[in-house]
Amino acid sequence: MITIKTFPNINKLTSKELSEVLPKAQAGDQLAMERLCGGYVRLIYKLSHREVARKILGEDAENTAWLWFLEFIENYHDYKFDKFPGLVRRYLIFKFVRLMQQQGAQWDKETKTDTTCTDNPFGGAEDDNLLQLLNRLALWQELVRLSPRQKKILKLYFSGQYNQREIAELLKCSVRTVGYQKDTAIKLIRDKFYA
Repeated sequence: MITIKTFPNINKLTSKELSEVLPKAQAGDQLAMERLCGGYVRLIYKLSHREVARKILGEDAENTAWLWFLEFIENYHDYKFDKFPGLVRRYLIFKFVRLMQQQGAQWDKETKTDTTCTDNPFGGAEDDNLLQLLNRLALWQELVRLSPRQKKILKLYFSGQYNQREIAELLKCSVRTVGYQKDTAIKLIRDKFYA
């Protein structure tokens, strides 16, 4: 089990350090991997020691978070190091939320009970609104990735103040373009959450 005591150097990594350490870690350099892991000990600890994560995964929560972290490292090939810390955090939160959703569905099938009962595995998440917070955070992070035009169209459309025709007039484009941009943005977000 990886713990805080395992990695003495737990300082955050700069973009320059990441550009040097990440490729070495992906190539199998043990020292580089330890330095990389050391930079994320606090994040892993913080996410894996949430009450809801502990309820679902028990003592394996931290190990599972480390496995997801290593999976992310292995598959990361973008080399935009300034955004790397946020991407790691978002990936881990996404994995925890996805696991909570899957476990909730399994719980419903196994117990055939209402999820509002006291034995609800999401009880801790409902108490401190962790699940809602994680879902809002993940949604917000996906909205940030949309184009400025798509963000503006979604904001205007879902505020309920404008229909597609009025948005088209405001943005000086066709109604068809507004519909297409809105549908594309919604599909991108939906695919990310329900892939």
